[in-house]
Order: sequence, then structure tokens, then C-alpha cells
Amino acid sequence: IGRCGLEGLGNCAAIVFSFTVFYMVGILDWPYDLPLMFAGFLFMTWWSLAVAMIVAALSEQYEMVEHVWPPIAYVYIMLCGFPYMAYWLPPALQNFALTVNPPLLAYELIRGGLYGNIAPTYQYPGYLAYLLAILTVIGLWLMHHVREHVEVRA
Repeated sequence: IGRCGLEGLGNCAAIVFSFTVFYMVGILDWPYDLPLMFAGFLFMTWWSLAVAMIVAALSEQYEMVEHVWPPIAYVYIMLCGFPYMAYWLPPALQNFALTVNPPLLAYELIRGGLYGNIAPTYQYPGYLAYLLAILTVIGLWLMHHVREHVEVRA
């Protein structure tokens, strides 16, 4: 868990550095709502850490996870919400995506913080925190029970 926290801090530091460089060069304007944008980044970091715990625990228990996860991760890049906005989706698909896709909710917070009212965004931070808390508990539970399957070499 300590390494996950360190990784999260490194991720946030990289975001601050990248944004500062892009702002100074003129690629990005100052965000419409800076705290909302950073909240989205923190939720995205939380999502990454929760999924990392789940995948790490499962890969220790089942060798197949190590082989199946990389293609799933590549496909998920297109489904995660980075290359599209929820606003662009048809209403039925939009509701489904916002219900079952936590990264899409985090990206919507980031977009809302960066661009404001230029395009509609869907922001449900309470629901997102609820989903991520459930995933974190699952990840911690799996990590606790994976100890039985880990071989420690002295």
C-alpha cells in the first residue's frame, strides 16, 4: 500500500509538472475550475491504484491473468473515456457508461475543470467515490488473501 501511495504521489507530481509546462508554452489555458480538475486526477489515480491491487492479487493466484490482462488493458484504452466525452454517446449508452465505467466519470471531472461550460460534462463525484471505495475494499481483500499463495524466498 505504501508503494501504491508513492506511485500516486508521483502521478500527481507528473500531472502538475506537465500542466505547468503546457500552460507556460501556451498549449493549455488556465483551468476553469482548478480544484475540480485536480479532483478528477485524484479520482483517476485512485481508480488506477484500486485496479492495480485487484490485478496484482489475481495475477499472483492465477497465472492466466498475467497473459490475459495486457490485451484487456489495450482494449480498455479505447473504452475508458479518454478518447470520447459522455455527451457524445447516445442517451441509453451514456447512462450505462456513466454507471459502470469509473474512469469515464473521472475524465468528465477533469474536462469540467479544464473547460468549464464549453461542453456539457456529467459529474457525480459521490457515486464515483462509492464505486472506487468498493473496488478498493475488493483489492485490499484480495491482497490480504493472496498471502497464502505467495512464496517468500529468504
